[in-house]
Amino acid sequence: SSSGGSLDLTPRTIVSASEGVTPDGTRIASAGTNAIISYYRKSATGTYEGGAKRVTEQGVVLDLVAKTFESPAAFSYDGFEILAVWAEYKNNISQFKYRRYNTDLTPVDGNEHSLTSSIGYWHFNVATGDRGNFLFVYDTFDVKPPYGTTRVRGIMIDWKKNGVACSQNEDCLSGFCVDGVCCDTACGGGDPNDCTACSKAAGALVDGTCRVLLPGTTCRPKGGLCDAAE
Repeated sequence: SSSGGSLDLTPRTIVSASEGVTPDGTRIASAGTNAIISYYRKSATGTYEGGAKRVTEQGVVLDLVAKTFESPAAFSYDGFEILAVWAEYKNNISQFKYRRYNTDLTPVDGNEHSLTSSIGYWHFNVATGDRGNFLFVYDTFDVKPPYGTTRVRGIMIDWKKNGVACSQNEDCLSGFCVDGVCCDTACGGGDPNDCTACSKAAGALVDGTCRVLLPGTTCRPKGGLCDAAE
């Protein structure tokens, strides 16, 4: 509790021994009204992987089947979405990856993204400042002189705000890349004939705000002798 007292006198089982859980790499993070428990476990095939489950403030485990990652993931919640970062460890190299999730751990991004790599055993974490901005920190062995030792590094992970140039939906905090800029809505999906635009170049008043084009604008040219332009 906020006064320092214990709310639960009896420990609760979150992950059972039958799931192959190991004592290494356990993490906990806030996800709104729930918490996310991330842990290391041995899979059915004998390989090691990361698992994650959501737990309510009353201690109820929401996920009977764990969300799996290559290693125990670090999570951070910005009040809207969850960022998960994990490491794929091969040949003494850790390749860090990340992906956004909704609070029910369904993915926001269609694919995972590669972030960076480090040399040696990985230690890492992630924190958020405000919506769509995350700080990822990790350690790596720096072979370059005069160091020759393990150093801590940090990378900002953020998504583009409305009006900023983009090439795909996953570039944008809103999730919509329309007419070459991050947009506040799907705005017709960039269809040149739908009479809506989200960039000034396409006819919007400002970049990033979807609008219906002015009356008199030809949105679709006529398709033949028996068709009228719209």
